[in-house]
Amino acid sequence: MCDLHSDSDDIPSDIEDAARNAVCLLIPEKSKAAYDLVYEKFEKWRKEKKVKHVNEKVLLAYFEDKNLKASMLWTHYSMLRTELSLKKSDGYHAKKSSVFSKVNIAKFLTEAEDNKFSVIFCLLIFTVSDITNFS
Repeated sequence: MCDLHSDSDDIPSDIEDAARNAVCLLIPEKSKAAYDLVYEKFEKWRKEKKVKHVNEKVLLAYFEDKNLKASMLWTHYSMLRTELSLKKSDGYHAKKSSVFSKVNIAKFLTEAEDNKFSVIFCLLIFTVSDITNFS
């Protein structure tokens, strides 16, 4: 069975099952041990170097330190990228973007200084006119 951690009890079981199946498709069972090994080596290196967060610079430094051949570099990167996306995204919740209401737009158009925001005025008018034409 593929591993998938859930921090939330409010996710229906069918959604949990679908997510677990998706994880199984990302990493075939016969390759799971190899993926885990690559991830464990990276985590060990990260702890030795006292690296708290993973980003592009950290990955570049890790692969530079490992001095792998080009073919192995790509394989390890691909495996590590998959493992990181699965393990580091646990508990991630997307933040909803703010959206301007009609009232916000009207207030901006009537109260903003013309000389400072003329370009934004034009873009806003074109955008609103496009949206209303397609609705």
